[in-house]
Amino acid sequence: MRWLVLVDATEAATRSAAISLAMGYPLQLTRTERATNTISHADGRAAVGIASGVWSWAANAKIDMESLLTGDEVSSLQSVGAMDSDGWFPDEPNPWD
Repeated sequence: MRWLVLVDATEAATRSAAISLAMGYPLQLTRTERATNTISHADGRAAVGIASGVWSWAANAKIDMESLLTGDEVSSLQSVGAMDSDGWFPDEPNPWD
């Protein structure tokens, strides 16, 4: 998992919804609303989790979520280690290791 860091929770929610929509969510049959996770930083930034090999009901296949991002977004993706060093997971072990 890598993370797309955005300026605030509103921008992260908007981008997360767009990615999820492109992957065919929300899907009422499974009660799955989104294909992405979002997290917030104490300083107000927010991030969208970008995974590879996520099932897309729209495509009926696994999709690399990076393929749904712009070139600039892909180049700005942060690793879990970089996020941890930047204080995104301060009080708990990183669940995405």
